[in-house]
Amino acid sequence: MRVEAHAIGGYTNGYTVLDMPEAYNMFPNGGIYQDSYAITRIVFQTGEEIVHETVKTEVLKNSTAFMITDMLIDVVDSFGYQGFSFPNMLIAGKSGQSNYSAAVINSKNIPTSAVKDLWFIGYSNQYTIGVWSGGKTFDNYIESKDIRMSRHIFRDIMLNINSTNSTILLKPNNVTSVNVEVNNEDILLPSDNTPVKYIKNEYFIRGTEPTEISEKFFTLEAPESIELKYEINDDLLTINWLEALPYNEELGEIRYEICLVKNGEKTVIGNTTNLTVDFKIGVFSLLFYDEIIIKTMYSETREFESEYQSVSISIQELL
Repeated sequence: MRVEAHAIGGYTNGYTVLDMPEAYNMFPNGGIYQDSYAITRIVFQTGEEIVHETVKTEVLKNSTAFMITDMLIDVVDSFGYQGFSFPNMLIAGKSGQSNYSAAVINSKNIPTSAVKDLWFIGYSNQYTIGVWSGGKTFDNYIESKDIRMSRHIFRDIMLNINSTNSTILLKPNNVTSVNVEVNNEDILLPSDNTPVKYIKNEYFIRGTEPTEISEKFFTLEAPESIELKYEINDDLLTINWLEALPYNEELGEIRYEICLVKNGEKTVIGNTTNLTVDFKIGVFSLLFYDEIIIKTMYSETREFESEYQSVSISIQELL
């Protein structure tokens, strides 16, 4: 049975450090696999020659190799904050590690954060390099402080042998790029309201790109059915309204901003996630204002806040 670990050599009696770069080398070669070799030809004293003949086998479509490379470039880029960077180079690659079982950790007194071995397989448009770090015995475990060992070895080698490159594999004609909205269960196009941080450009085989537009991000509705109640003996104004539905939980809770308005000038008197607010104000101070307005917004952003909903202040209705 094939499992995910096979792709990085992580299983009992797995692949060698030669096997893995040979396998990954088909990605920058457009899906073409060929065995590695060290001798190109042998020349005898008689002048006879034996020339190595490379056998090339197409194992992936060019478009598939291109999109896998695009994903593996993202993997390398994601390690950039750790100092794993390649100035003026485009590098694709994949890290991997083998962990000890709980039984081995307990019986051999191995730290729980230690790992058995580490891989990094990566490539540019010129070279494919595989790095394995580990040992034969349980005493050769790798401590957490050295967890990036294979990556750093790969980086040092690649920076010393690889020249500047701007592309690994040219985009095939049957591949197109489309902006999509991230963090969705389905692959959807962004809407006009989608924030830039939720938009990413991805590659698709022509004809498989998404056509439906996301409805996740749009302006909230203003609160409805605002009611005012005033207790003149306590100088207490109570304001109630109906809940606005939280259309997008990623943006936080729905909160409400309440303002008193005089001649268009707003005075904020409340900001709450509740559906009611009490405000201590004398009756003459309250009647100084023309109206009360409320709008809804998300707690994490003000990009999608609603318009204000207004209710006039009427002494006849309040008292």
